[in-house]
This record gives sequence, C-alpha cells and structure tokens, in this order.
Amino acid sequence: MPPRKGEIFDGEALRRVTAFCLDSSHLSHSEAAGVQESLTRQGQSRKLSERLSWKLIDNCSQADAVARVYYLGAAIRQVVEAGGLRSSSPKVQQEVDPVLVIYDKAALRLYYRAEGSPIHRDARYPLADPLAMLAKDLRTMNQ
Repeated sequence: MPPRKGEIFDGEALRRVTAFCLDSSHLSHSEAAGVQESLTRQGQSRKLSERLSWKLIDNCSQADAVARVYYLGAAIRQVVEAGGLRSSSPKVQQEVDPVLVIYDKAALRLYYRAEGSPIHRDARYPLADPLAMLAKDLRTMNQ
C-alpha cells in the first residue's frame, strides 16, 4: 500500500491557523468519545503540542478553523486466530478509514484533508494517523 498523505487545499489559510475546534456533531456518541479521547490522549502526552502548534479550544466561534472526522469504507475482514488457524466461529471485524478535514468555519472552505490507515470501527485513538500526517505536512509546508 502506498504511503498515505494529506491534501493541502489552502496552504496560506492553513499557515494562519493558531486555534481549532472539533465538530463531532455528526458522529455517534461512542465515535465522538473516541475522537475526543484521541485528541486528549495526544494532548496529555504532549504529542499533539510537539507536532502541531495549534491550540484545541471548545468554542468553535473563537477558532480559526474547524476539524471534523469522518469514517470511510467498511471493509470487513475475518480475524485469524493465533497460530494461523481459523476457528470454527471466526471473528469478524469492521475496518474503516478515518478522514480528518480542516476547514474555515464561516465559508466552509476546505483547508486540508488526510485519510488515515484502516482501523477497527471502535478504535480508541482514530486520529493518530491523520494528525501525524497533518503535522508532517505543516512542517514540510513551512520549510
């Protein structure tokens, strides 16, 4: 699989972002909790602040940009048991690709989009991959 990367649609606007908020209104309660926990976990471990100089704020009306997460796909795969043997009652897991979009809250103009590697539908930290791509793309863009 080729390496995944983000797509920059408005680099100049992306450079000006200092504070962003998360819009999870379209997600189920468990999905929104997973996304929030992912951001909180990365923030507490300083991964987010080391990678991304943006501040996460609760009030979208005061943010420079809005982040939103979508889940694409629905690949179903059968889990192989330890030792490479399939059990008589195979486990099936649903995988999705988390997509992070960053956009202007007023004009709904897209600044950035990154699609992460496939994850389990109920993954605890769905944003690790897309946030890493965003941070890398910002560093590359600012060099």
